[in-house]
Amino acid sequence: MTADQHTIAVIGLGSIGRRHATNFSALGCRVLGFDPDPQSRETAENLEIETCDKRSTALNAATAAVICSPSGAHLDDLEASLEAGCHALVEKPLGHELSRAQALVARATQDERSVSMGFNLRFHPCVEQARAALTKGDIGDPVWFRALAASHLPDWRPGHDHRQGYANDPVAGGVIMDFTHEIDLAIHLLGHGQLKTAATRVTGILGLETEDIADLIVVHDNATHSNIHVDFLTRPAQRMFEIAGTNGFIRADLITRHYQRWGADGALQKNQTHPGGFNEDYVNEAQHFLECLDGATPRCPASEGLSSLAIALAARNMAETRTSS
Repeated sequence: MTADQHTIAVIGLGSIGRRHATNFSALGCRVLGFDPDPQSRETAENLEIETCDKRSTALNAATAAVICSPSGAHLDDLEASLEAGCHALVEKPLGHELSRAQALVARATQDERSVSMGFNLRFHPCVEQARAALTKGDIGDPVWFRALAASHLPDWRPGHDHRQGYANDPVAGGVIMDFTHEIDLAIHLLGHGQLKTAATRVTGILGLETEDIADLIVVHDNATHSNIHVDFLTRPAQRMFEIAGTNGFIRADLITRHYQRWGADGALQKNQTHPGGFNEDYVNEAQHFLECLDGATPRCPASEGLSSLAIALAARNMAETRTSS
Protein backbone atom coordinates (compact mmCIF):
# COMPACT_ATOMS: atom_id res chain seq x y z
CA MET A 1 0.00 0.00 0.00
CA THR A 2 1.12 3.56 -0.62
CA ALA A 3 1.22 6.10 2.20
CA ASP A 4 -1.98 7.80 1.04
CA GLN A 5 -3.83 4.50 1.51
CA HIS A 6 -2.99 4.39 5.21
CA THR A 7 -4.93 6.09 7.99
CA ILE A 8 -2.80 6.58 11.09
CA ALA A 9 -4.46 7.07 14.47
CA VAL A 10 -2.23 9.17 16.72
CA ILE A 11 -3.22 8.51 20.32
CA GLY A 12 -2.03 11.35 22.53
CA LEU A 13 -1.59 14.85 21.15
CA GLY A 14 1.14 16.30 23.31
CA SER A 15 4.33 17.54 21.72
CA ILE A 16 5.49 14.12 20.49
CA GLY A 17 2.02 13.21 19.24
CA ARG A 18 1.75 16.43 17.28
CA ARG A 19 5.22 15.78 15.82
CA HIS A 20 4.22 12.30 14.65
CA ALA A 21 0.90 13.54 13.30
CA THR A 22 2.61 16.25 11.27
CA ASN A 23 5.26 13.87 9.94
CA PHE A 24 2.87 11.11 8.90
CA SER A 25 0.66 13.69 7.24
CA ALA A 26 3.65 15.07 5.33
CA LEU A 27 4.39 11.52 4.14
CA GLY A 28 0.92 11.38 2.59
CA CYS A 29 -1.08 9.53 5.24
CA ARG A 30 -4.45 10.52 6.56
CA VAL A 31 -4.02 11.22 10.27
CA LEU A 32 -6.72 11.05 12.94
CA GLY A 33 -5.65 12.32 16.34
CA PHE A 34 -7.17 11.58 19.71
CA ASP A 35 -6.48 12.97 23.16
CA PRO A 36 -8.86 12.86 26.13
CA ASP A 37 -7.95 16.49 26.87
CA PRO A 38 -10.06 18.95 24.82
CA GLN A 39 -7.32 21.59 25.03
CA SER A 40 -4.80 19.20 23.50
CA ARG A 41 -7.23 18.44 20.68
CA GLU A 42 -7.76 22.15 20.08
CA THR A 43 -4.00 22.76 19.94
CA ALA A 44 -3.69 19.97 17.38
CA GLU A 45 -6.58 21.32 15.32
CA ASN A 46 -4.84 24.70 15.19
CA LEU A 47 -2.02 22.84 13.44
CA GLU A 48 -4.57 21.43 10.95
CA ILE A 49 -4.50 17.95 12.53
CA GLU A 50 -7.85 16.19 12.21
CA THR A 51 -9.05 15.02 15.62
CA CYS A 52 -11.68 12.74 17.15
CA ASP A 53 -13.32 13.06 20.55
CA LYS A 54 -13.28 9.27 21.07
CA ARG A 55 -10.31 6.92 20.90
CA SER A 56 -12.43 4.20 19.32
CA THR A 57 -13.43 6.51 16.45
CA ALA A 58 -9.80 7.06 15.50
CA LEU A 59 -8.73 3.44 15.92
CA ASN A 60 -11.67 1.91 14.05
CA ALA A 61 -10.88 4.07 11.02
CA ALA A 62 -7.15 3.37 11.06
CA THR A 63 -4.64 0.97 9.58
CA ALA A 64 -2.23 1.58 12.41
CA ALA A 65 -1.88 3.48 15.66
CA VAL A 66 0.96 5.62 16.93
CA ILE A 67 0.76 5.63 20.72
CA CYS A 68 2.02 8.89 22.22
CA SER A 69 -0.05 9.09 25.38
CA PRO A 70 1.53 9.44 28.83
CA SER A 71 3.56 6.31 29.51
CA GLY A 72 1.14 5.05 32.16
CA ALA A 73 -1.54 4.74 29.45
CA HIS A 74 0.59 2.97 26.82
CA LEU A 75 -0.58 -0.55 27.57
CA ASP A 76 -4.27 0.41 27.65
CA ASP A 77 -3.88 2.18 24.32
CA LEU A 78 -1.91 -0.71 22.80
CA GLU A 79 -4.58 -3.18 23.89
CA ALA A 80 -7.31 -0.99 22.37
CA SER A 81 -5.29 -0.69 19.16
CA LEU A 82 -4.92 -4.46 18.84
CA GLU A 83 -8.61 -4.96 19.55
CA ALA A 84 -9.36 -2.58 16.66
CA GLY A 85 -7.09 -4.61 14.37
CA CYS A 86 -4.37 -1.97 14.14
CA HIS A 87 -0.64 -2.32 13.85
CA ALA A 88 1.16 -0.07 16.32
CA LEU A 89 4.17 2.15 16.88
CA VAL A 90 4.55 2.71 20.62
CA GLU A 91 6.55 5.57 22.07
CA LYS A 92 8.90 4.60 24.89
CA PRO A 93 8.55 2.93 27.26
CA LEU A 94 6.36 0.05 26.10
CA GLY A 95 4.58 0.21 29.44
CA HIS A 96 5.22 -0.12 33.14
CA GLU A 97 3.89 -3.64 33.80
CA LEU A 98 6.19 -6.24 32.28
CA SER A 99 3.84 -9.24 32.43
CA ARG A 100 1.01 -7.35 30.77
CA ALA A 101 3.36 -5.95 28.11
CA GLN A 102 4.61 -9.47 27.37
CA ALA A 103 1.03 -10.72 26.99
CA LEU A 104 0.13 -7.92 24.57
CA VAL A 105 3.24 -8.49 22.46
CA ALA A 106 2.39 -12.20 22.30
CA ARG A 107 -1.15 -11.33 21.27
CA ALA A 108 0.12 -9.03 18.51
CA THR A 109 2.32 -11.85 17.18
CA GLN A 110 -0.59 -14.29 17.24
CA ASP A 111 -2.82 -11.79 15.44
CA GLU A 112 -0.07 -10.99 12.91
CA ARG A 113 0.03 -7.35 13.93
CA SER A 114 3.30 -5.46 13.64
CA VAL A 115 4.26 -3.61 16.83
CA SER A 116 7.33 -1.37 16.72
CA MET A 117 8.94 0.70 19.44
CA GLY A 118 9.48 4.43 19.02
CA PHE A 119 13.19 4.39 19.85
CA ASN A 120 14.09 7.09 17.37
CA LEU A 121 17.80 7.04 18.31
CA ARG A 122 18.06 3.94 16.14
CA PHE A 123 17.52 6.30 13.20
CA HIS A 124 20.16 8.81 14.34
CA PRO A 125 23.00 8.86 11.79
CA CYS A 126 25.70 8.58 14.48
CA VAL A 127 24.02 5.46 15.85
CA GLU A 128 23.68 3.99 12.37
CA GLN A 129 27.37 4.73 11.74
CA ALA A 130 28.46 3.14 15.03
CA ARG A 131 26.38 0.03 14.42
CA ALA A 132 27.89 -0.36 10.94
CA ALA A 133 31.40 0.03 12.38
CA LEU A 134 30.73 -2.66 15.00
CA THR A 135 29.28 -4.99 12.37
CA LYS A 136 32.38 -4.57 10.20
CA GLY A 137 34.74 -5.00 13.15
CA ASP A 138 36.29 -1.56 12.69
CA ILE A 139 37.20 -1.31 16.39
CA GLY A 140 37.65 -5.01 17.03
CA ASP A 141 35.59 -6.70 19.72
CA PRO A 142 33.65 -4.29 21.95
CA VAL A 143 34.89 -4.08 25.53
CA TRP A 144 32.70 -1.44 27.14
CA PHE A 145 29.97 1.07 26.28
CA ARG A 146 29.07 4.28 28.06
CA ALA A 147 26.00 6.47 27.49
CA LEU A 148 25.18 9.84 29.00
CA ALA A 149 21.74 11.47 28.75
CA ALA A 150 21.51 14.48 31.04
CA SER A 151 19.37 17.59 30.74
CA HIS A 152 17.28 20.01 32.78
CA LEU A 153 13.68 18.78 32.92
CA PRO A 154 12.07 22.26 33.34
CA ASP A 155 13.67 23.31 30.04
CA TRP A 156 11.90 20.56 28.09
CA ARG A 157 8.51 22.25 27.96
CA PRO A 158 8.77 25.92 28.98
CA GLY A 159 5.56 27.22 30.50
CA HIS A 160 4.52 23.80 31.83
CA ASP A 161 4.95 22.72 35.44
CA HIS A 162 7.30 19.73 35.22
CA ARG A 163 6.00 18.49 38.58
CA GLN A 164 2.57 17.92 37.00
CA GLY A 165 3.85 15.94 34.03
CA TYR A 166 4.26 12.24 33.39
CA ALA A 167 7.90 12.35 34.53
CA ASN A 168 6.71 12.79 38.12
CA ASP A 169 4.35 9.79 38.04
CA PRO A 170 5.60 7.54 40.88
CA VAL A 171 4.72 4.36 38.97
CA ALA A 172 5.36 5.10 35.29
CA GLY A 173 7.62 8.14 35.55
CA GLY A 174 11.13 8.88 36.73
CA VAL A 175 14.34 9.45 34.84
CA ILE A 176 15.01 5.75 34.18
CA MET A 177 11.71 5.22 32.38
CA ASP A 178 12.06 8.51 30.51
CA PHE A 179 15.54 7.67 29.23
CA THR A 180 14.90 4.06 28.26
CA HIS A 181 16.25 5.33 24.92
CA GLU A 182 19.76 4.88 26.34
CA ILE A 183 19.01 1.36 27.57
CA ASP A 184 17.72 0.49 24.12
CA LEU A 185 20.80 2.06 22.57
CA ALA A 186 23.00 -0.31 24.54
CA ILE A 187 20.85 -3.28 23.44
CA HIS A 188 20.83 -2.12 19.82
CA LEU A 189 24.61 -1.74 19.62
CA LEU A 190 25.79 -4.59 21.86
CA GLY A 191 22.94 -7.08 22.06
CA HIS A 192 20.71 -8.29 24.86
CA GLY A 193 21.87 -8.06 28.43
CA GLN A 194 20.93 -8.14 32.09
CA LEU A 195 21.02 -5.44 34.72
CA LYS A 196 23.98 -5.89 37.05
CA THR A 197 23.44 -2.97 39.40
CA ALA A 198 21.67 0.39 39.67
CA ALA A 199 21.78 3.42 41.92
CA THR A 200 19.23 6.23 41.95
CA ARG A 201 18.52 9.35 43.91
CA VAL A 202 15.57 11.68 44.46
CA THR A 203 17.55 14.88 44.98
CA GLY A 204 14.62 17.21 45.68
CA ILE A 205 16.26 19.87 43.50
CA LEU A 206 13.33 19.95 41.08
CA GLY A 207 10.59 19.07 43.55
CA LEU A 208 10.03 15.65 41.99
CA GLU A 209 8.80 12.58 43.85
CA THR A 210 10.51 10.23 41.40
CA GLU A 211 14.20 9.56 40.86
CA ASP A 212 15.88 12.39 38.95
CA ILE A 213 19.36 10.86 38.67
CA ALA A 214 20.37 7.25 38.02
CA ASP A 215 23.32 5.08 37.06
CA LEU A 216 22.92 1.58 35.60
CA ILE A 217 25.40 -1.13 34.71
CA VAL A 218 24.25 -3.72 32.18
CA VAL A 219 26.21 -6.88 31.32
CA HIS A 220 25.50 -8.03 27.78
CA ASP A 221 25.37 -11.59 26.53
CA ASN A 222 28.79 -11.07 24.89
CA ALA A 223 30.18 -10.01 28.34
CA THR A 224 30.51 -6.37 27.33
CA HIS A 225 29.66 -3.91 30.10
CA SER A 226 27.44 -0.85 29.56
CA ASN A 227 27.47 2.08 31.96
CA ILE A 228 24.41 4.31 31.55
CA HIS A 229 24.01 7.65 33.34
CA VAL A 230 20.74 9.61 33.10
CA ASP A 231 19.48 12.66 34.94
CA PHE A 232 16.96 15.49 34.84
CA LEU A 233 19.35 18.04 36.35
CA THR A 234 22.22 18.88 34.01
CA ARG A 235 22.65 22.24 32.27
CA PRO A 236 23.59 22.53 29.49
CA ALA A 237 22.12 19.31 28.10
CA GLN A 238 24.47 16.44 27.29
CA ARG A 239 23.72 13.36 25.20
CA MET A 240 26.51 11.13 23.93
CA PHE A 241 27.92 7.62 23.87
CA GLU A 242 31.33 5.97 23.68
CA ILE A 243 32.40 2.45 22.74
CA ALA A 244 35.83 0.98 23.42
CA GLY A 245 36.97 -1.99 21.39
CA THR A 246 40.05 -4.16 21.28
CA ASN A 247 41.24 -2.23 18.23
CA GLY A 248 39.76 1.24 18.45
CA PHE A 249 37.35 3.69 20.02
CA ILE A 250 34.10 5.46 19.02
CA ARG A 251 32.65 8.67 20.41
CA ALA A 252 29.37 10.25 19.27
CA ASP A 253 27.64 13.44 20.37
CA LEU A 254 23.93 12.96 19.67
CA ILE A 255 23.10 16.64 20.10
CA THR A 256 25.70 18.03 17.69
CA ARG A 257 25.47 14.86 15.52
CA HIS A 258 29.27 14.58 15.56
CA TYR A 259 30.85 11.13 15.12
CA GLN A 260 34.49 10.17 15.68
CA ARG A 261 36.37 6.89 15.43
CA TRP A 262 40.00 6.21 16.34
CA GLY A 263 42.23 3.26 15.61
CA ALA A 264 44.26 1.48 18.28
CA ASP A 265 47.26 3.62 17.36
CA GLY A 266 45.36 6.80 18.21
CA ALA A 267 44.91 7.87 14.60
CA LEU A 268 41.58 9.59 13.93
CA GLN A 269 39.94 7.51 11.20
CA LYS A 270 36.50 9.14 11.05
CA ASN A 271 35.54 12.68 12.01
CA GLN A 272 32.12 13.64 10.70
CA THR A 273 29.28 15.97 11.63
CA HIS A 274 25.96 14.88 10.16
CA PRO A 275 23.49 17.49 8.89
CA GLY A 276 19.90 17.80 9.98
CA GLY A 277 18.23 17.45 13.33
CA PHE A 278 16.14 15.10 15.42
CA ASN A 279 13.02 15.59 13.32
CA GLU A 280 14.75 14.01 10.33
CA ASP A 281 15.25 10.94 12.49
CA TYR A 282 11.55 10.95 13.40
CA VAL A 283 10.61 11.24 9.71
CA ASN A 284 12.86 8.30 8.86
CA GLU A 285 11.27 6.35 11.72
CA ALA A 286 7.78 7.13 10.35
CA GLN A 287 8.78 6.11 6.82
CA HIS A 288 10.20 2.85 8.13
CA PHE A 289 7.02 2.15 10.10
CA LEU A 290 4.99 2.54 6.90
CA GLU A 291 7.32 0.01 5.26
CA CYS A 292 6.65 -2.35 8.17
CA LEU A 293 2.94 -2.11 7.45
CA ASP A 294 3.78 -3.58 4.06
CA GLY A 295 5.83 -6.43 5.47
CA ALA A 296 9.27 -5.03 6.28
CA THR A 297 11.00 -6.25 9.44
CA PRO A 298 10.81 -3.60 12.20
CA ARG A 299 14.13 -2.02 13.07
CA CYS A 300 12.98 -1.99 16.68
CA PRO A 301 10.42 -4.76 17.26
CA ALA A 302 8.36 -4.87 20.42
CA SER A 303 10.40 -7.85 21.62
CA GLU A 304 13.37 -5.54 22.04
CA GLY A 305 11.12 -2.99 23.70
CA LEU A 306 10.40 -5.71 26.26
CA SER A 307 14.14 -6.11 26.84
CA SER A 308 14.71 -2.45 27.61
CA LEU A 309 11.56 -2.36 29.76
CA ALA A 310 12.74 -5.36 31.79
CA ILE A 311 16.07 -3.64 32.50
CA ALA A 312 14.38 -0.35 33.40
CA LEU A 313 11.95 -2.02 35.80
CA ALA A 314 14.73 -4.09 37.33
CA ALA A 315 16.73 -0.91 37.91
CA ARG A 316 13.81 0.82 39.61
CA ASN A 317 13.15 -2.24 41.76
CA MET A 318 16.81 -2.64 42.67
CA ALA A 319 16.92 0.99 43.75
CA GLU A 320 13.64 0.57 45.65
CA THR A 321 11.79 2.91 43.30
CA ARG A 322 8.07 2.21 43.23
CA THR A 323 6.92 0.23 40.20
CA SER A 324 4.75 -2.69 39.08
CA SER A 325 5.80 -6.08 37.74
